[in-house]
Amino acid sequence: MDLLLATFQGVAVLLALGVAGFWIISRRVIPDQALASLSTLSVDVAVPCLVFANILDHFEPAEHARWWLLPAWWGGFTLLALLLTLVLARFGRRETRREFAAGLFFQNAIFVPLVIITEAFGRNSALLPELFIFTLLFPALFFGGAHLFFGHAGQPIRWARVFNPVTVATLLGVGAALVGAREWFPRFAFTTISMVGDTSAPLLMLVLGGSLYLDAKAGGRLHWGETAKFVLFKNIVFPLATLGLILLIRPPQSVALLLVLQAAAPPLTALPIIAEREGGDRNFVCQYMIGSFAFSLVSIPVAMGLLSRWYGG
Repeated sequence: MDLLLATFQGVAVLLALGVAGFWIISRRVIPDQALASLSTLSVDVAVPCLVFANILDHFEPAEHARWWLLPAWWGGFTLLALLLTLVLARFGRRETRREFAAGLFFQNAIFVPLVIITEAFGRNSALLPELFIFTLLFPALFFGGAHLFFGHAGQPIRWARVFNPVTVATLLGVGAALVGAREWFPRFAFTTISMVGDTSAPLLMLVLGGSLYLDAKAGGRLHWGETAKFVLFKNIVFPLATLGLILLIRPPQSVALLLVLQAAAPPLTALPIIAEREGGDRNFVCQYMIGSFAFSLVSIPVAMGLLSRWYGG
Protein backbone atom coordinates (compact mmCIF):
# COMPACT_ATOMS: atom_id res chain seq x y z
CA MET A 1 0.00 0.00 0.00
CA ASP A 2 1.22 3.49 -0.80
CA LEU A 3 2.99 4.96 2.24
CA LEU A 4 1.12 8.28 2.15
CA LEU A 5 -2.28 6.58 1.91
CA ALA A 6 -1.42 4.11 4.66
CA THR A 7 -0.26 6.96 6.91
CA PHE A 8 -3.43 8.92 6.23
CA GLN A 9 -5.58 5.89 7.03
CA GLY A 10 -3.71 5.24 10.28
CA VAL A 11 -4.33 8.78 11.55
CA ALA A 12 -7.93 8.67 10.29
CA VAL A 13 -8.54 5.50 12.33
CA LEU A 14 -7.41 7.23 15.50
CA LEU A 15 -9.53 10.30 14.79
CA ALA A 16 -12.57 8.13 14.05
CA LEU A 17 -12.13 6.39 17.41
CA GLY A 18 -11.99 9.77 19.11
CA VAL A 19 -15.22 10.81 17.38
CA ALA A 20 -16.78 7.53 18.52
CA GLY A 21 -15.78 8.28 22.11
CA PHE A 22 -17.29 11.76 21.82
CA TRP A 23 -20.56 10.23 20.58
CA ILE A 24 -20.64 7.46 23.20
CA ILE A 25 -20.33 9.88 26.10
CA SER A 26 -22.71 12.41 24.55
CA ARG A 27 -25.35 9.66 24.19
CA ARG A 28 -24.70 8.44 27.75
CA VAL A 29 -23.92 4.92 26.53
CA ILE A 30 -21.49 4.78 29.44
CA PRO A 31 -21.46 7.19 32.43
CA ASP A 32 -19.01 10.08 32.54
CA GLN A 33 -17.39 8.66 35.67
CA ALA A 34 -16.30 5.56 33.74
CA LEU A 35 -13.72 7.52 31.71
CA ALA A 36 -11.18 7.56 34.55
CA SER A 37 -11.44 3.80 35.00
CA LEU A 38 -11.17 3.18 31.25
CA SER A 39 -8.07 5.36 31.10
CA THR A 40 -6.43 3.43 33.94
CA LEU A 41 -7.40 0.13 32.32
CA SER A 42 -5.75 1.17 29.07
CA VAL A 43 -2.54 2.69 30.46
CA ASP A 44 -1.86 0.21 33.26
CA VAL A 45 -3.17 -3.03 31.74
CA ALA A 46 -3.82 -2.95 27.97
CA VAL A 47 -0.74 -0.99 26.90
CA PRO A 48 1.72 -3.18 28.86
CA CYS A 49 0.08 -6.28 27.35
CA LEU A 50 0.40 -4.79 23.86
CA VAL A 51 4.08 -3.97 24.34
CA PHE A 52 5.01 -7.33 25.88
CA ALA A 53 3.17 -9.38 23.26
CA ASN A 54 4.64 -7.50 20.29
CA ILE A 55 8.21 -7.67 21.55
CA LEU A 56 7.96 -11.36 22.46
CA ASP A 57 6.39 -12.24 19.11
CA HIS A 58 8.41 -10.08 16.71
CA PHE A 59 11.72 -9.15 18.32
CA GLU A 60 14.59 -11.25 16.99
CA PRO A 61 17.84 -10.25 18.74
CA ALA A 62 19.92 -11.93 16.03
CA GLU A 63 18.30 -9.74 13.37
CA HIS A 64 18.61 -6.56 15.46
CA ALA A 65 22.25 -6.78 16.46
CA ARG A 66 22.38 -3.14 17.56
CA TRP A 67 18.94 -2.96 19.16
CA TRP A 68 20.49 -1.57 22.33
CA LEU A 69 21.27 1.66 20.46
CA LEU A 70 17.59 2.42 19.87
CA PRO A 71 17.00 4.04 23.31
CA ALA A 72 20.09 6.18 22.66
CA TRP A 73 18.55 7.43 19.41
CA TRP A 74 15.40 8.23 21.37
CA GLY A 75 17.52 10.13 23.89
CA GLY A 76 19.00 12.24 21.10
CA PHE A 77 15.55 13.02 19.74
CA THR A 78 14.34 13.93 23.23
CA LEU A 79 17.17 16.45 23.58
CA LEU A 80 16.16 17.98 20.24
CA ALA A 81 12.52 18.11 21.35
CA LEU A 82 13.52 19.78 24.62
CA LEU A 83 15.57 22.40 22.78
CA LEU A 84 12.71 23.15 20.38
CA THR A 85 10.26 23.29 23.29
CA LEU A 86 12.38 25.76 25.25
CA VAL A 87 12.61 28.04 22.21
CA LEU A 88 9.06 27.76 20.86
CA ALA A 89 7.20 27.79 24.19
CA ARG A 90 8.22 31.44 24.58
CA PHE A 91 5.69 32.26 21.86
CA GLY A 92 2.83 30.79 23.89
CA ARG A 93 0.55 32.86 26.08
CA ARG A 94 2.24 33.51 29.43
CA GLU A 95 -0.60 32.24 31.62
CA THR A 96 -0.81 28.91 29.77
CA ARG A 97 2.83 28.55 28.73
CA ARG A 98 3.28 25.42 30.85
CA GLU A 99 0.44 23.64 29.01
CA PHE A 100 1.86 24.86 25.70
CA ALA A 101 5.32 23.52 26.56
CA ALA A 102 4.08 20.16 27.86
CA GLY A 103 2.05 19.62 24.69
CA LEU A 104 5.07 20.37 22.51
CA PHE A 105 7.44 18.13 24.43
CA PHE A 106 5.34 15.02 25.12
CA GLN A 107 4.41 13.47 21.80
CA ASN A 108 2.15 10.47 21.25
CA ALA A 109 5.21 8.25 21.21
CA ILE A 110 3.57 4.83 20.91
CA PHE A 111 0.01 4.79 19.58
CA VAL A 112 0.22 7.01 16.52
CA PRO A 113 3.44 5.35 15.27
CA LEU A 114 1.99 1.93 16.14
CA VAL A 115 -1.15 2.41 14.05
CA ILE A 116 0.77 3.93 11.13
CA ILE A 117 3.40 1.17 11.10
CA THR A 118 0.66 -1.48 11.26
CA GLU A 119 -1.25 0.13 8.40
CA ALA A 120 1.83 0.73 6.24
CA PHE A 121 3.95 -2.36 6.93
CA GLY A 122 1.62 -4.93 8.50
CA ARG A 123 1.09 -6.39 11.96
CA ASN A 124 4.22 -8.56 11.69
CA SER A 125 6.59 -5.72 10.81
CA ALA A 126 9.99 -5.78 12.50
CA LEU A 127 9.48 -2.05 13.10
CA LEU A 128 6.98 -2.77 15.89
CA PRO A 129 9.44 -4.20 18.43
CA GLU A 130 11.94 -1.55 17.36
CA LEU A 131 9.31 1.09 18.19
CA PHE A 132 8.78 -0.29 21.70
CA ILE A 133 12.50 -0.59 22.40
CA PHE A 134 13.08 2.88 20.91
CA THR A 135 10.50 4.35 23.34
CA LEU A 136 11.59 2.20 26.30
CA LEU A 137 12.34 5.21 28.51
CA PHE A 138 9.51 7.45 27.32
CA PRO A 139 6.86 6.25 29.83
CA ALA A 140 9.29 6.76 32.71
CA LEU A 141 10.08 10.26 31.42
CA PHE A 142 6.41 11.17 31.09
CA PHE A 143 5.03 9.72 34.31
CA GLY A 144 8.09 10.72 36.30
CA GLY A 145 8.69 14.17 34.81
CA ALA A 146 5.42 15.65 33.53
CA HIS A 147 4.81 17.40 36.87
CA LEU A 148 7.93 19.52 36.29
CA PHE A 149 6.16 21.37 33.47
CA PHE A 150 3.50 22.51 35.93
CA GLY A 151 5.84 24.02 38.51
CA HIS A 152 6.00 21.09 40.91
CA ALA A 153 9.77 20.64 41.06
CA GLY A 154 11.26 19.36 44.30
CA GLN A 155 8.75 16.55 44.77
CA PRO A 156 10.22 13.21 45.89
CA ILE A 157 10.86 10.69 43.15
CA ARG A 158 7.87 8.41 42.72
CA TRP A 159 9.49 5.14 41.73
CA ALA A 160 6.13 3.63 40.80
CA ARG A 161 5.96 6.20 38.00
CA VAL A 162 9.53 5.61 36.87
CA PHE A 163 9.10 1.83 36.84
CA ASN A 164 5.59 2.02 35.46
CA PRO A 165 3.77 -0.96 33.89
CA VAL A 166 4.71 0.02 30.32
CA THR A 167 8.42 0.26 31.09
CA VAL A 168 8.36 -2.99 33.07
CA ALA A 169 6.52 -4.76 30.23
CA THR A 170 9.15 -3.56 27.73
CA LEU A 171 12.01 -4.81 29.90
CA LEU A 172 10.28 -8.15 30.46
CA GLY A 173 9.58 -8.53 26.74
CA VAL A 174 13.18 -7.81 25.75
CA GLY A 175 14.47 -10.12 28.45
CA ALA A 176 12.12 -12.92 27.40
CA ALA A 177 13.16 -12.54 23.76
CA LEU A 178 16.85 -12.58 24.64
CA VAL A 179 16.57 -15.88 26.53
CA GLY A 180 14.35 -17.48 23.88
CA ALA A 181 11.23 -17.61 26.03
CA ARG A 182 9.01 -17.55 22.94
CA GLU A 183 9.61 -21.27 22.48
CA TRP A 184 8.16 -22.33 25.83
CA PHE A 185 5.76 -19.46 26.59
CA PRO A 186 2.20 -20.95 26.76
CA ARG A 187 0.30 -20.12 23.58
CA PHE A 188 -3.00 -19.52 25.36
CA ALA A 189 -1.30 -17.02 27.67
CA PHE A 190 0.30 -15.21 24.74
CA THR A 191 -3.03 -15.06 22.86
CA THR A 192 -4.79 -13.69 25.94
CA ILE A 193 -2.15 -11.00 26.47
CA SER A 194 -2.30 -10.07 22.78
CA MET A 195 -6.08 -9.74 22.80
CA VAL A 196 -5.99 -7.50 25.87
CA GLY A 197 -3.24 -5.41 24.27
CA ASP A 198 -5.30 -4.91 21.11
CA THR A 199 -7.83 -2.90 23.15
CA SER A 200 -5.31 -0.26 24.22
CA ALA A 201 -5.45 2.22 21.33
CA PRO A 202 -9.27 2.09 20.98
CA LEU A 203 -9.69 2.58 24.72
CA LEU A 204 -7.39 5.59 24.89
CA MET A 205 -8.94 7.31 21.89
CA LEU A 206 -12.46 6.66 23.19
CA VAL A 207 -11.41 8.22 26.48
CA LEU A 208 -9.95 11.22 24.64
CA GLY A 209 -13.14 11.72 22.62
CA GLY A 210 -15.27 11.42 25.74
CA SER A 211 -13.07 13.89 27.60
CA LEU A 212 -13.40 16.39 24.77
CA TYR A 213 -17.17 16.11 25.00
CA LEU A 214 -17.10 16.80 28.74
CA ASP A 215 -14.87 19.83 28.20
CA ALA A 216 -17.21 21.14 25.47
CA LYS A 217 -20.19 20.54 27.72
CA ALA A 218 -18.54 22.57 30.47
CA GLY A 219 -18.54 25.55 28.12
CA GLY A 220 -14.81 26.13 27.81
CA ARG A 221 -13.91 29.01 25.51
CA LEU A 222 -12.23 28.18 22.20
CA HIS A 223 -8.74 29.61 21.74
CA TRP A 224 -8.24 29.58 18.00
CA GLY A 225 -5.12 31.73 17.89
CA GLU A 226 -3.18 29.77 20.50
CA THR A 227 -4.26 26.46 19.00
CA ALA A 228 -3.18 27.51 15.50
CA LYS A 229 0.19 28.62 16.87
CA PHE A 230 0.60 25.31 18.68
CA VAL A 231 -0.28 23.30 15.54
CA LEU A 232 2.25 25.30 13.51
CA PHE A 233 5.05 24.43 15.91
CA LYS A 234 4.06 20.86 16.76
CA ASN A 235 2.94 19.62 13.35
CA ILE A 236 5.26 21.57 11.04
CA VAL A 237 8.34 22.91 12.82
CA PHE A 238 9.08 19.75 14.83
CA PRO A 239 9.05 17.31 11.89
CA LEU A 240 10.91 19.70 9.57
CA ALA A 241 13.66 20.24 12.15
CA THR A 242 13.94 16.48 12.66
CA LEU A 243 14.06 15.82 8.92
CA GLY A 244 16.86 18.35 8.60
CA LEU A 245 18.83 16.62 11.33
CA ILE A 246 18.24 13.21 9.72
CA LEU A 247 19.64 14.44 6.43
CA LEU A 248 22.68 15.71 8.31
CA ILE A 249 23.54 12.68 10.46
CA ARG A 250 22.18 9.90 8.16
CA PRO A 251 20.88 7.31 10.68
CA PRO A 252 19.72 3.82 9.58
CA GLN A 253 16.50 3.82 7.56
CA SER A 254 14.35 2.28 10.31
CA VAL A 255 15.67 4.76 12.87
CA ALA A 256 14.99 7.66 10.49
CA LEU A 257 11.39 6.50 10.09
CA LEU A 258 10.91 6.20 13.85
CA LEU A 259 12.40 9.66 14.38
CA VAL A 260 10.02 11.26 11.88
CA LEU A 261 7.02 9.48 13.40
CA GLN A 262 8.00 10.75 16.85
CA ALA A 263 8.49 14.31 15.62
CA ALA A 264 5.25 14.41 13.63
CA ALA A 265 3.03 12.77 16.25
CA PRO A 266 0.47 14.94 18.08
CA PRO A 267 0.55 15.28 21.88
CA LEU A 268 0.17 12.28 24.17
CA THR A 269 -3.46 11.35 24.79
CA ALA A 270 -2.91 11.05 28.56
CA LEU A 271 -1.64 14.65 28.82
CA PRO A 272 -5.02 16.29 29.64
CA ILE A 273 -5.46 13.90 32.57
CA ILE A 274 -1.99 14.65 33.92
CA ALA A 275 -2.45 18.40 33.36
CA GLU A 276 -5.66 18.41 35.38
CA ARG A 277 -4.06 16.31 38.14
CA GLU A 278 -1.13 18.74 38.38
CA GLY A 279 -3.31 21.87 38.45
CA GLY A 280 -2.98 22.82 34.77
CA ASP A 281 -5.67 24.03 32.37
CA ARG A 282 -7.16 20.86 30.86
CA ASN A 283 -9.26 22.86 28.39
CA PHE A 284 -6.18 24.37 26.73
CA VAL A 285 -4.42 21.01 26.54
CA CYS A 286 -7.46 19.36 24.95
CA GLN A 287 -7.75 22.11 22.34
CA TYR A 288 -4.05 21.82 21.49
CA MET A 289 -4.46 18.07 21.17
CA ILE A 290 -7.56 18.00 18.98
CA GLY A 291 -6.11 20.71 16.71
CA SER A 292 -2.87 18.78 16.34
CA PHE A 293 -4.65 15.45 15.76
CA ALA A 294 -6.90 16.97 13.09
CA PHE A 295 -3.99 18.58 11.24
CA SER A 296 -2.05 15.30 11.50
CA LEU A 297 -4.24 13.94 8.73
CA VAL A 298 -2.15 16.16 6.44
CA SER A 299 1.11 16.78 8.29
CA ILE A 300 2.10 13.17 9.09
CA PRO A 301 1.60 11.86 5.52
CA VAL A 302 3.54 14.86 4.20
CA ALA A 303 6.38 14.26 6.67
CA MET A 304 6.53 10.58 5.71
CA GLY A 305 6.45 11.49 2.03
CA LEU A 306 9.33 13.93 2.45
CA LEU A 307 11.34 11.27 4.27
CA SER A 308 10.69 8.77 1.49
CA ARG A 309 11.66 11.29 -1.17
CA TRP A 310 14.71 12.87 0.44
CA TYR A 311 16.23 10.01 2.39
CA GLY A 312 17.31 6.77 0.87
CA GLY A 313 18.91 5.32 4.01
